[in-house]
Amino acid sequence: MLVLIIGILAVATTDTQSQSLLYPSTRQKFVNPLPIPSVIQPTTPNGTHYEISMTQFTQDVGLKDNFGNPMLTRVWGDNGSHPGPCFRARRNILVTVKCKIN
Repeated sequence: MLVLIIGILAVATTDTQSQSLLYPSTRQKFVNPLPIPSVIQPTTPNGTHYEISMTQFTQDVGLKDNFGNPMLTRVWGDNGSHPGPCFRARRNILVTVKCKIN
């Protein structure tokens, strides 16, 4: 019984530390530049078909721990980018996108 109580206290302490790191009023705002995604090219020049690969990876999104070290965040992105690439399309022209999830 004593082991179970210690385990619960450890989880509660860790959770409280995590919450204080993410508490909005303690975080400096607007310190990271706005990420501008690249423009994806169609599979053929002047075409309307695109192929993207969706993957999961870790990325620094600006969160820092109490020591100033980056806290990496797991994200999903397209073609290795988060935010993913932009699509250029013309009004009333059908565009197709083939997504491969890795």
